[in-house]
Amino acid sequence: MKLAKIYYLEHPEKNIPVYVGVAKGSLLARLKAHNEKMYGKDLCSKGALYFRKKGLKFRISQIDEVPLSEWSFWKQYWVDQFLAWGFRLANSSAGNRENK
Repeated sequence: MKLAKIYYLEHPEKNIPVYVGVAKGSLLARLKAHNEKMYGKDLCSKGALYFRKKGLKFRISQIDEVPLSEWSFWKQYWVDQFLAWGFRLANSSAGNRENK
């Protein structure tokens, strides 16, 4: 069975979760993609650029491993869980839920 990894990105200065994502391959490759994002209007891209200018990078932590066919459900589950714990996330789905 193919698996997907659910992870969160951690703010490099505050040491708190700022984004929940899914990696269908290597976590290190996914982290590199986040940290090297140059363009984009989403908060995660803007954060990566801001931190890079300060010589900092996101850190990544795996929180779950789920069947690849179920990754969407479990990613949203973890977004909701982090929001319930009081974290503010850059996920667009998190922002939409907060505004409801």
